[in-house]
Amino acid sequence: MRKSLNENEKYLISLLKSVLHGLPVEETPENVNMETVFRIAHFHSVANMAYYAVKNMKNLSPELLKKWKEEYDKAQLKDVVQRIELNLISKTFEQEGIDHLPVKGFVLKELYPKSDMRAMSDLDILIPPDKAQNARDAMVKIGYTVEHYDGGVQDVYFKPPVMNVEIHNNLFMEAMKNSVDYYKEFAKKLFSEKSKTRRRHISDEEAYAYVIAHTSKHYRGGGTGIRSVLDVYVLCEKKPELVSSERFLNILKEQKLDEFFKHISNLSKVWFGDMESTPLYDEMGAYVMISGTYGTRTGEILNRVSEDYKGSLAKSKVSNVMKRCFPPLYIMKTQYRWLKKYPWLLPVSYPMRFGAVLVHRRKNLDVFSNTANVSEEEAKQINTLHKNTGIFTD
Repeated sequence: MRKSLNENEKYLISLLKSVLHGLPVEETPENVNMETVFRIAHFHSVANMAYYAVKNMKNLSPELLKKWKEEYDKAQLKDVVQRIELNLISKTFEQEGIDHLPVKGFVLKELYPKSDMRAMSDLDILIPPDKAQNARDAMVKIGYTVEHYDGGVQDVYFKPPVMNVEIHNNLFMEAMKNSVDYYKEFAKKLFSEKSKTRRRHISDEEAYAYVIAHTSKHYRGGGTGIRSVLDVYVLCEKKPELVSSERFLNILKEQKLDEFFKHISNLSKVWFGDMESTPLYDEMGAYVMISGTYGTRTGEILNRVSEDYKGSLAKSKVSNVMKRCFPPLYIMKTQYRWLKKYPWLLPVSYPMRFGAVLVHRRKNLDVFSNTANVSEEEAKQINTLHKNTGIFTD
C-alpha cells in the first residue's frame, strides 16, 4: 500500500475544503485529471458536495459537468425524500407500538453548511430485538419491500425510487466486543426507560460517540472513506466543547476508541483544517483513499490477515481461512436462524454452509485468492498502521 495521496486525491480534498469554508476554488493544476477526480469523488460518495466547488469551472467538459450535476441532483432528491420517509416510519412505528431510535446520518447532516452535502445511502433505525417481526409488518404496510430478513443484527427494506432502510436490533456484531457490550447495555437501558413517545432520543454525547464507533467499525473492516473524515471534521469544528467533554471521551474510552478518535480527528484537521501532516497521517490518509465510502472486500481481507499477523504470514493466512470456513456462532446465527434456539447444533450447520459456498464458488474463490495474494510487506504495514492509530489494541 502506498504511503501518501496522489495529486488527484489532494485536489479533491482541496475542493471539499473550499466548500466547507466558503473559500475560492483553487485553479486546476496541470497534473490533475478532472475525470479521475470525479471517479474518486464518486467512489467516496462526496461528488454531490464537490459539485458546489466545480459547478462554475470553465475548463470542465459539458459531459463531465453533467456527471457532477447528476450526483448533486440525486443527493438533493434523497435529502428531501429521506426526511419525509423517516417521519412516516416514525409515525407508523408510534401507531404500532414499536420503540425506535434513528441513528447516525441525520445528526451529522445538521453540521454541514447544507444538509444535502452529507449524502446518506440509507436510514438506520434501532429497535428492541423482540420487535423485528412487528417492524417488518409495519414497513410492508407503508410500501417497503423486504430485501433482507434473517434474524441477524439488521434487516433491510427498500422503497422506490431511493429509500433504503436498515432496521437494527443491535448496533454491532460481536467481532467488536468492546462496542457490542457497550451498545447492548445502551439499548437495553434506552428501551426500558419510560417515554411519552415511541421515538426515543439520546444525548449529543451518546449520538456522536456512536458516529465514531461506527466509523471505527468500517475502518477496521474493509476501510472507510473521505466522507467519514469529513464527518469527524465538522463534528470537531461545530461541537468543540462536546468532543472535549469528559462524558464523550469516557464513552469512547469504554470502547477503547479514544486513541482512534484522536488520530482520525487529527487527519481531518490535516485535510480540512490547518494542521501540518506527518508520515503517520500521510499513510493513514492513503489507507482511507483506497477504501472508498464503505471499504472493499480486498481491504477487509488485508485487515483480517494483518490483525492476525504476529511475525508469520503463513500462520495469519491459515487463521483467516479457518475463520472463514468455520465462522463463530454469532455469525452463523445470522445465516441459520434456528441456531438461536439450538446453538448446540452449530457443528451441523457447517456442512450446510459448505454447500452454499459451492453454489457461490466464484465469489468464494476470489476471497481465498485475495488472501493468498496478501504480501508480508502489506501485512506488516497495515498491522503497524492500525496499532499506531488505535485500531488494533490487543
